[in-house]
Amino acid sequence: MLHKKRNKIEKIDRKLAYYFNKRFQVIADLKELKKINDLPLEDSKREQDLINKMIPLIDEDKKDYFIEVYKMIFKLSKAYQK
Repeated sequence: MLHKKRNKIEKIDRKLAYYFNKRFQVIADLKELKKINDLPLEDSKREQDLINKMIPLIDEDKKDYFIEVYKMIFKLSKAYQK
């Protein structure tokens, strides 16, 4: 039973890793667009808007965790763009 659940989590983690890479590929493109158009690295309103769009998809008891994960993703995305 435990082994099956861990295998399930590992499959999900592989998907997360795949989409993590995809997301950062797009971030690399954004970095260039921001540089060309002299746009700021940070857009707090955009970050909050994205969280607001996604939060309805999350179970109530997991929303705070989701927000923390996304804040970390935003932080890492900005670091990657520097």
